[in-house]
Amino acid sequence: MLLRHPESDVRPWLKANADRIDAYTLRRIEESYGFIDRLLSMCEGLGAGAAYDVGSGAGYDTFAIGRFFDRVHAIDTNGAAIDEARRIARGAGVSHVTFRRTSAESFRGAPPGDFVYCNLMSHNVPSRRALIHTLRRAMGPHAYLSYSEIAEGYAPMEIHRAIRRADEVELVSRLQQVLRGFAAQPAFRFFLAGTARPLLESSGLRVLAHESDRWNGVVIHERVLCRADGQASDRSQGGDVDYIGLDPAFAEMRVRFLRMVSGRSPGDQSTDRDDAVDSSLEHASNPYSPFLLFFRMADIARLPFRSNCSPVHRLGRVWHGIRRRVGLPVEEPARRADLDWAALEKLDVKFIQAMRRISGLAPGPIDG
Repeated sequence: MLLRHPESDVRPWLKANADRIDAYTLRRIEESYGFIDRLLSMCEGLGAGAAYDVGSGAGYDTFAIGRFFDRVHAIDTNGAAIDEARRIARGAGVSHVTFRRTSAESFRGAPPGDFVYCNLMSHNVPSRRALIHTLRRAMGPHAYLSYSEIAEGYAPMEIHRAIRRADEVELVSRLQQVLRGFAAQPAFRFFLAGTARPLLESSGLRVLAHESDRWNGVVIHERVLCRADGQASDRSQGGDVDYIGLDPAFAEMRVRFLRMVSGRSPGDQSTDRDDAVDSSLEHASNPYSPFLLFFRMADIARLPFRSNCSPVHRLGRVWHGIRRRVGLPVEEPARRADLDWAALEKLDVKFIQAMRRISGLAPGPIDG
C-alpha cells in the first residue's frame, strides 16, 4: 500500500520521550509496524479512506495502521489507555487518528471503513456474536477485517507462568478465565479455537487467511483475515450467543463444567469431585478432559468463581500489571504462604503433558 501519512510513524517521538510513556506501550507500538505492514500487504485492492481499530488499547497497533489511511478511528473501554494514546498522538503531531472511550457493543462506525481491525479483545465482551455484527456494520462494501482472539490454551499458558513465579493474583484471574470459558459464563473467558470462522461467514464475510499459535500443542490465539462478501446481517441465528455448530466434545465438557461450577462453594475441596476428575483423565475419550484439572487448582487457590474475581483481586491484578509493565519489581506478598505451590506445579505439569500427548507431541521440555 501507498504510505499516505508518514507522520504516523511515532517511533522517533517515542524514543525521544521514552521516560514519559509506559514501557509496555513502548514495546507494543514499536513491534506493531512490521506486523501491520505484513498484514496489509495481504489485502489486495484495499481502499485508503477510513480504518477502525476496535480495542486499541494505548494505540498499540493504531499508529502503524494510520500510515496508510486518511482517517483512523480507535476505540477502547480503558480510559487510561485512551488518554495515553491521545498524549502520544498530540506529542508526535498525528492529527488524522482519533481515540474514543467506548465499548465495542455501543460503537457505530461512520463512515464505513475500508479496514477494520479487532485484536484480542473478544474475551471481555458479553456476546462475541454481537461484537462480530458490530464490526461488520463498520465495514464498507469491499472492506477487510482482521479479527483475532485468544483460545483455550492462552489462560493455561499464563497459569503455568504464574505458578513459576508464585503470582497469586494472575493465577486466580486466569483460573477464572478457564472455568468461565468452559462454563459459558460471560465476561473474562476464552473462545474455542476455530469457532470464529462460522460466525464471521454468517455475517457476510469471506475468510481469506487463518493462522494460529500453539503452546505445548494447544492453541493460544488465532487470527482471521476476511473481506466483505455479502450483506451485513443482524439476524439472530438462534442457539448459543457465541457459537455456531459447537464441537460435540467441547459441548459435552461445557455441561460437565457447568455442573461442577454450580455445585461448588469457595474453598470447597471435594474428594468425590477429585475422584471424578481422575476417572475422566484415566478413561478420557474427550480431548478436553485435562482441563478438569483446573478445578483442582481452583480448590487449592480457594477460588470463588461463581462470579467475577473479587474487587480485591481485580484491583490487585491491575496494580500488579502496571508494576510489571513499567519495570518495577512485583511485591513479594503476591506469594501467599498457605498456598500449596508445589501441588499447583504438579497439576500444571500433569495438564501440559496430557495436552502434549493428545496433540501428538512427545513428552519433553515444556514450552515457555
